[in-house]
Amino acid sequence: MSSTIKLLLVLVTLLAAAPLPAADNPLKPFRADYTLEQDDDVIATTQLSLTSIGDNLWRYRSFSEPTGWLGTMLGVSVTQESEWSWNDHI
Repeated sequence: MSSTIKLLLVLVTLLAAAPLPAADNPLKPFRADYTLEQDDDVIATTQLSLTSIGDNLWRYRSFSEPTGWLGTMLGVSVTQESEWSWNDHI
């Protein structure tokens, strides 16, 4: 496995492990976009989002993919989703 792919997997793991808000903080939908660069070239992108999907129901989503020639050669992406309800705690 190339070092670029290993670096991408580490990035995805770290971003997916981001802590959730404390119980006394209300949840708010968000979207965050990140890029991974090497030698001024974007080699991967990641999008994280938290979306309300109903009454106290939420979806957390992480989508990552390599870009440029690496993305073309590999043709892969990683999507992780989880859905859960919020009732003063998870």
